[in-house]
Amino acid sequence: MKDLTVCYLAGPEPLNDFRVLVDLGIHPHNIWAFESDQTSYAEAIEAVRGSGFPMLKVHRGSIEHFFESSPQRFDIIYLDACGPLPSPSQKTLKMVSTLLRHHRLASPGALITNFACPDMASPQQVERYTRLVAAYLYPKGFLEFVHKNGEPGATEGPICEGLLLDERDWTSDQAGESQPPRQFLDLVRADFPSYYGQYITRQLMDLASVIAPWIRLLGSTYGPRLFTADFAKIAEQACQMNAFDQRTGDGGEVVADADHYPLQWAVRSLLGGLENRPAPPGIADFVQSWLDQMGGGPASRGGALQAIECYDVLRRDHRFYSENLKRAIQCHRHGMHQFCDVPTETLMFDLLINQLVFPMHYVTPAIRRWSYTAKQTTMFLDVMVLDGCRYLYDWMPTLDLADEGLSDIQQQLSYRFALDGLAKNRRWYNTEYFFGAAVIGQDTRPFDARYLAQRRSL
Repeated sequence: MKDLTVCYLAGPEPLNDFRVLVDLGIHPHNIWAFESDQTSYAEAIEAVRGSGFPMLKVHRGSIEHFFESSPQRFDIIYLDACGPLPSPSQKTLKMVSTLLRHHRLASPGALITNFACPDMASPQQVERYTRLVAAYLYPKGFLEFVHKNGEPGATEGPICEGLLLDERDWTSDQAGESQPPRQFLDLVRADFPSYYGQYITRQLMDLASVIAPWIRLLGSTYGPRLFTADFAKIAEQACQMNAFDQRTGDGGEVVADADHYPLQWAVRSLLGGLENRPAPPGIADFVQSWLDQMGGGPASRGGALQAIECYDVLRRDHRFYSENLKRAIQCHRHGMHQFCDVPTETLMFDLLINQLVFPMHYVTPAIRRWSYTAKQTTMFLDVMVLDGCRYLYDWMPTLDLADEGLSDIQQQLSYRFALDGLAKNRRWYNTEYFFGAAVIGQDTRPFDARYLAQRRSL
């Protein structure tokens, strides 16, 4: 414990968290606290001066600017944001996106976040957050479920349940009915804390494993080696995925297979353009702030939206692959033995790209979540263990040596079982990547797919 490095948001009383960390065995030299507000920083310095704990490093300035500028990595990062996720004023989402984009969490490491419930007394706030949460969760293949015996599980997503998202999905002429079917937006309104808690967890999962790594890729020099067009041109192809061609019926993958493209579905549902549906009224600025914050800091080429679009286009469109990438994918696919799943080209694409962009994968059995009331505000605390899983990616040869890494069957079996274990962690929460990775069936114990433990109310 004493060798772990920890950082947290100080506030005017940094010693409260500091003493707890020291009592747990963290060495005082390894603890960093951050405070950007001038008044709170001055109070924090005075508190430390009079405490007998001068070893606490209280850093004046924004924690996200530190993440951008310093190569320091932490084993535990605790972000008690005291605001909702996202927050246009407090930039809570940007703080998390920045640390993940710049890889400031060690592997494995623990990301601890604490976000507030939005102000439910404000009709405008309620509408904004309800729309965001509903749009984000609606295309997911599975949502959380608790069995009667209290065991966690997963239930098929709203689309499989036959729910519409909202009133934009229904007209009496199309439905031939006087009343619309049930709307997922209404379910979120009726039980907002439960769905908001799910949104927080899923947003953090997506940031670490998909969005932040692809933002890094867009800002790297790997593009010309991997693809035959620049990322801006590739992203332009995404518009064809959001609507069916009226003449040929082509395109529309995001509409037809929403659970394979859930991030793009959510963004386009909120911005407009998904199968010619208009954007929800009155939330444009809020949605743009959410997108900007997902990109982290500093502002990057293309941002989060372009990263999401490129990821979705490139997983399905081989036209943009370089010859080296095509050859590597084929070597992996045809050189791998078939078990429960047939290895897919998408699986090979994810693995080869991830070797370069260093995603952080969530460890589902280790995630713990709580909700509690602080004064009159409901808070949502998530403890998420993230792992770079380099034992998996470092086993793989580089792009030009793809055919060399599959000849040893014992090595390949070890690799496939490791990949199976990683895929079983994401089975119910990210159905869009690592498609075709299973060696053993998802219900075979002890190799079964993992479920999130239920969020506990304190």
